[in-house]
Amino acid sequence: MAGDDTAEKVRDAKDLSGAADAVGAPALPDGWGGFTLSGAKLERDGTSWIVSATLTRTPQEVDTTTTFYAAAVPLSGRVHEGAPEMLYVIGVVLGGLDVGLKDVPVLGEVAPSTGMKLVQVQLLVTTQPIDADLAKTVNALLAKHSVAAQLPAPEQGETIPSGAHAAALCSVGARQIPALWVDVYSGTSTEMGITSVAGAAVPSTAPAQQGAVCAVDAGAGGSGGWRQLLGPEGKTLRRVGVAYAPGAKGQSQAVRLLFDAAAAFGPVTLEFQDAGLTVPVDGTLPGATLTGFAAVYDSDPRDPAALPKVAGALRTNPVVLAKGGLELDGVVLIRTQAANIGLAASYAKIPGSKPSVFVFGELGLAHGFGPPSFTVNRLMLGGGYNSKVRLPAIDKVNTFPLLAGLTDKKAIGGDPSPLKVLKVLTGGTKPWITPQADSFWVAGGMEFEAFGTVDGSALLLVEFGNDWSVSLFGTVTAEFPQEEGLDPYARLEAEFTVQLQKQGKDTTLTLAAALGEDSYLVVKECSLTGGLALRTWLSGPDKGTTVFTAGGYAPGYKPQADFPVVPRIGYTFNKWGMTARAEAYFALVPRGIMAGGSLSLSQDLGIVDWWCSITVDIWGEWTPFSLRAHAGATVGIAADVNIGFAHIRASAELGIDLQMWWSPDFGGTFTAHLWFISFTGSWGAHPPDERTIDWKQFQTQIQKPLQIPMRQGLIPGGTEGTYTPIPDPTRPGESEQGDGQTWTASTRGFTFSTESHTPAATVTVNTAAHATGPRVNVRPMGSKKGKGLDAEHKVTISHVDGTTLTPLTAQELGQWVFKPVSSNLPFALWGDPAEPVPPAGENTAGLLTGMLTGIDATVPEPVKLPAQPLSAAVTDLETEKLEDGALPVSSKDTPIGTVPTADPGTRGIIHGEIAGGGVTARRALLAAALATATGRPPADDTLTRYAATACDQLTDPPLLLAPTP
Repeated sequence: MAGDDTAEKVRDAKDLSGAADAVGAPALPDGWGGFTLSGAKLERDGTSWIVSATLTRTPQEVDTTTTFYAAAVPLSGRVHEGAPEMLYVIGVVLGGLDVGLKDVPVLGEVAPSTGMKLVQVQLLVTTQPIDADLAKTVNALLAKHSVAAQLPAPEQGETIPSGAHAAALCSVGARQIPALWVDVYSGTSTEMGITSVAGAAVPSTAPAQQGAVCAVDAGAGGSGGWRQLLGPEGKTLRRVGVAYAPGAKGQSQAVRLLFDAAAAFGPVTLEFQDAGLTVPVDGTLPGATLTGFAAVYDSDPRDPAALPKVAGALRTNPVVLAKGGLELDGVVLIRTQAANIGLAASYAKIPGSKPSVFVFGELGLAHGFGPPSFTVNRLMLGGGYNSKVRLPAIDKVNTFPLLAGLTDKKAIGGDPSPLKVLKVLTGGTKPWITPQADSFWVAGGMEFEAFGTVDGSALLLVEFGNDWSVSLFGTVTAEFPQEEGLDPYARLEAEFTVQLQKQGKDTTLTLAAALGEDSYLVVKECSLTGGLALRTWLSGPDKGTTVFTAGGYAPGYKPQADFPVVPRIGYTFNKWGMTARAEAYFALVPRGIMAGGSLSLSQDLGIVDWWCSITVDIWGEWTPFSLRAHAGATVGIAADVNIGFAHIRASAELGIDLQMWWSPDFGGTFTAHLWFISFTGSWGAHPPDERTIDWKQFQTQIQKPLQIPMRQGLIPGGTEGTYTPIPDPTRPGESEQGDGQTWTASTRGFTFSTESHTPAATVTVNTAAHATGPRVNVRPMGSKKGKGLDAEHKVTISHVDGTTLTPLTAQELGQWVFKPVSSNLPFALWGDPAEPVPPAGENTAGLLTGMLTGIDATVPEPVKLPAQPLSAAVTDLETEKLEDGALPVSSKDTPIGTVPTADPGTRGIIHGEIAGGGVTARRALLAAALATATGRPPADDTLTRYAATACDQLTDPPLLLAPTP
């Protein structure tokens, strides 16, 4: 709203922030508020007015040509509280600039004839959107009062939004380029040091092409519209844009004028990326920048297929440079008749961080190697130090440049020029390879042809460091038949992923495959889609969780961020004006199971359209058990009729929709509609979310309530045996639930846990509270009976003496260590009955996290007693008195059985005959027989030495038994 007080407040403002506050402008960007105003002058023109002043900035003096203006003009046809509504514009003009294209490294030498100069940079604040007509009104007011400034005028059909903007005025020779402007608060690439980028076109000698705009390009790390330069300058300068850089810590914000240019010298073309001029907001001297530079040699530029071709590029990261570091990326691409070679590398050093390096190369052969049944056509190899690779999504493996190739159009996103290759690998908002301390990777792979019918590629990528992963990515393509002159009736493209990954606390195994977007059957108009994936958590909070999906998830289901996502299994036919689509899916998730599908047909017959569809979705939940199903069918027809100048479209549709559930009571609803008439009905039980049950019914839905596992100190292979539960005297009529075995624990201490599938508000150990949580809800019991309940998890630790239990005292438990145990539990069982059911897949797939469910108990470590010296009397050590004992046989005992007798002549017989010829011969025959029977000859000594000493060794005659009759 217009008013003298607003103009006075702007005139009396001490700085730029005060002037912005006076007109109610949005908050200024950081660094803009330091300008101070002096010599302000207010001039009026009816309801319009203008304030101009000079600016200074501490600690640096702004250029003497820098001026300030604030203008107010009424908005046509807009009145507020009886007064015209006003547009307020504030501008800070950084003039006196003497920089241009000639100051840009390299580019200024190869393109001096363009004469591109930066005339003026302006910081702009506006309270209302400004179109081309409104900009003319403001500029007329500025010119009338001789203010050396011009509001950047948008092109017809464009609008400068309200807020803070950076603008630039440029000229080419004697011609003025339409103003370039950019919204400081827009854009998504602040990580690249540029908030936003926009552009405008150079006036052209061909009026029909004026204002032509090229496709949006996030060049220079910014986002916004680059516009193609028209006219003769476009042969070297292809695009021009303006960007705003917020500035790193300790550095000034700046406005950047950006050039995207190329110059040809015979077979050599030079390309320049993000070449530009930088004007700091604090008034320091402007500078020039060049982010990327490429050189391309083409043996015949007129023939795209001509070889050889050699291309190379170097690129720097402006954000890293702004932080005082260096990042230099490079690529070399060589194409010859015999081979294609690609090599990409990067070096980065950011202050306070470790150096980062990666190298990746590929070699493609015109004639591969290997046996006829398996030919290798391309090899890939690379690695990174303090570097990380972004892993591709399951259905985007064919766009992974390390697998698809550095010159693959699908992976690079268009014509694979060297600068674009670098931009995809290391630039933009989602680079594939980035510096990251303490992260390392190696990769190797191949592209092959198998059995003359299958083309494929595979890449093994291993990342290690704080986290690690082992990934195998691949693609397979096959066409049938492959006869010359016949179009293939089937093409199958498959992408697969096998991945073992540790990230944080989670270790996951993923197996996945998906059909490529160019797969079809019978004809190309019959496309195939689909994918399947299995992911299981091997460690971490979700250990044991497994997710499987074929074709994705149910409509409306929102999977967790770490669940695998694959496209629908489907078949689409699109020909002769008819479209047919069949889809199916199946998924197994922690919360339940789902399956379904749909079939739709439609055809456009000109004035008549018809369509029909069938949909079925089934969803089952484990805890509590419930089964839901949805089925629907629709058929319709529409006709278009023209009557004179009137167009009439008439349509009719018949449909029915069924919702059914079983939990375990059966019920459902139906809705039928015909044209504009519809009616609904229901039968059976209420939906599970609307019914309540009592405690006894609820108990049947929960698992066994308690487990007591040993956590630490268990000795493997310890004693196991039957354990007889001991009655608990504190709970008459109840007894322990024994698990059938005992523990053998380490004497150095051990830890055990009590874990329950039900939450608790309090955990007590021998009547003392050791952990507390929120009150417990039982959702199926409803808000009246199941909300805010007291639930105690009670643990009693006792001494056992026979069948007597004596609980440990508080003093005895004082040295024990207790820690609460928490778990994720189903919302459907333990959620607040008053809260709505969360969307499936949210909050850890329908789980309540961090619920108190038990306690860890660690026994105190054994105490080592002080060393005690041993002492004993000498007399106690002199003799050792043994008690009289009974021998097993006494000399007075009567022999039983045959009594042996001593024969004095026995020793003589042994001495004379044991080594005699007859005995020796018989012993030799026995040894031979044993050798034949066993295959191993026994030792056979002559026993002559024993015979010679037998009389001396046998001090008493041997005892002989009388022969047995």
